[in-house]
Amino acid sequence: MSHTKFAVSRFENRNGVTSWRVDGRLHGLRIRKNFKTREEAAAEQAALEVRSLQLASGMRLVATSLTEDQVREAEALFRRVTANADSGVSTSSLLFQLASALWAVAVVPLSLLLLVVARTWDGRLFAVAALLTGLGPFVIASAWVTKRGLWRRLAAYSGAVWLITACIVLWSAPAGPSSTKGRVAHVYADGRTKLQRYALGNLLPEVDQLMLGFTIMPAFDSLLTNSQASRLKGVTAAVYAEMDRDPDFRALGSVMPEAYDEILGLPFDRGHCYVYVPARVDRSQPSPVLVFFHGSGGCFKGYLWVLSKVADRVGCIVVAPSHGCGNWQAAESETALQNALACASRLAAVDRHRIHLAGLSNGGLAVSQLAGAEGSQFRSLIFLSPVFDTAEISRRSFGEQCHGQAVFVMTGERDDRMPLDYVGGNIAEMARADVAARLRTVSDADHFLVFSHRALVIDSLDAWLQENSGGK
Repeated sequence: MSHTKFAVSRFENRNGVTSWRVDGRLHGLRIRKNFKTREEAAAEQAALEVRSLQLASGMRLVATSLTEDQVREAEALFRRVTANADSGVSTSSLLFQLASALWAVAVVPLSLLLLVVARTWDGRLFAVAALLTGLGPFVIASAWVTKRGLWRRLAAYSGAVWLITACIVLWSAPAGPSSTKGRVAHVYADGRTKLQRYALGNLLPEVDQLMLGFTIMPAFDSLLTNSQASRLKGVTAAVYAEMDRDPDFRALGSVMPEAYDEILGLPFDRGHCYVYVPARVDRSQPSPVLVFFHGSGGCFKGYLWVLSKVADRVGCIVVAPSHGCGNWQAAESETALQNALACASRLAAVDRHRIHLAGLSNGGLAVSQLAGAEGSQFRSLIFLSPVFDTAEISRRSFGEQCHGQAVFVMTGERDDRMPLDYVGGNIAEMARADVAARLRTVSDADHFLVFSHRALVIDSLDAWLQENSGGK
């Protein structure tokens, strides 16, 4: 459609006054306007011709705060959306493609990192499945949007590989020991709850979860350097490699899903306990019990493996109650203790006069709290790289309950999380309550001495429990 030209002419009014007239047609409508000056008429002529040109070319005059470049970008985006709509691609499909791209950005880097740091083939296979889970939706969305054969073939192949790897991961997930008559078992306080076999925290081998966690932690934990994380990964991998050669522990699986549930704000305390009964223990006769409270991060079964070596020497039962990430409070500590004793009693006879409490790191909170409430009921208290409940230790009840109690504290001199001054201050607080603690320091150990110096830890606990009538 061609646009109309507008003319400007001199016009004499009846009263003798001269005006300037703009005359023409706009979209079939006759336009005739009079102005006092030629300049005003020329301006209107120009404006009308612009409108005519816009109508002829499909353009519109719109008030906007956008710059010219921004307007061009907006028009280009609109033309792209319109072209997609004309080709049968909906806006919802484009949004799905965008969402799938964001999902891939969130999942793929972590999956690749896991593929690099995983120590087991099961962990690497899980990483491949996770990688395809991250990429799959984007590949499918791209195939749907573009309609191209390459994307469609890629979607089909990746889907097939994902299905195979996912099935293998699910099939190989540990279900826990098939019998409670073995050396180690999962026991739940209610007698009904089962191991979350298909939870992510059990599908991925626990050692690979720790490898991934220790790799990422330096970015968020100022106290853990990359060199410390590297050493920690090395000693942890050694513990789990040794443990993996034991079929009972290999079948055990992991209760790390409980820690992740706490992080996500979900119910996490299911009354779970690891129970280890040495093969040489007569289950019909009362045996001493070591109740172990785990530290921050979760109830790693690597801790149980280390303590099982002590139990084999001493002839005691080890019970390790799980409590999410290990944020122990007094009421929860008491519940965990009762659950632990009940769970142990289901597998073997328990000597309630020979109960030892041990706490690692945050688990020291639970030991402190229980000692202040009922310390006289226990044969000894053990603190490893401990966090103390200082307020509980300072209470009068702690001294009344633990007067003359056997207390053992073991810590690393290089521990920058719970420095030696902090540990010594709490031991001094115990001394003021007439509770004498025996301190064992390890000169070249940091906070993670249970893994890094496990032979020394085993020897020290063996000697302590033997000395305090914990065994044979």
